[in-house]
Amino acid sequence: MPTPPDDTMIVTLRVSELREVVRAAVAEALAVKSWDDLLDVKQTAERYGIGRRALQAAARRGEVELSQGPRRRFLVRASEVERWLTQRKYNAPVATNPTSDMETRAETLDAIERAIAAGRLRRMSPQEIEESKARRKLEAAERKRRKSRCG
Repeated sequence: MPTPPDDTMIVTLRVSELREVVRAAVAEALAVKSWDDLLDVKQTAERYGIGRRALQAAARRGEVELSQGPRRRFLVRASEVERWLTQRKYNAPVATNPTSDMETRAETLDAIERAIAAGRLRRMSPQEIEESKARRKLEAAERKRRKSRCG
């Protein structure tokens, strides 16, 4: 009997073993889903993190094409969701005027000085500040007392 070449293999299978191999291959082929499957809302949320409301809003805007499947479930193709997600480009916000706290503080102090010079504000001594605080505290207590009498 001649010997087979090195690159070939002789496999002997019984019919029952062959059936099992075919069954396993078919089961595996059926279990693998196509990338363009119809997905329901739950599957879309699991795969892409997109909820029902977002899908419906996108469909109302005409950005995504939804179908209605059995039991009125919304269905969408995976390729449609991926197209929708990739067409929505992110535009980073442009910094208008980055300033440091020191610059902001200096600008604020300048504005206060200008208001004082124009007469719109006046400087108060520490004693005047304390008197003003005490007066506001008394006025608040008086309002509270009046409110409790009326109510």
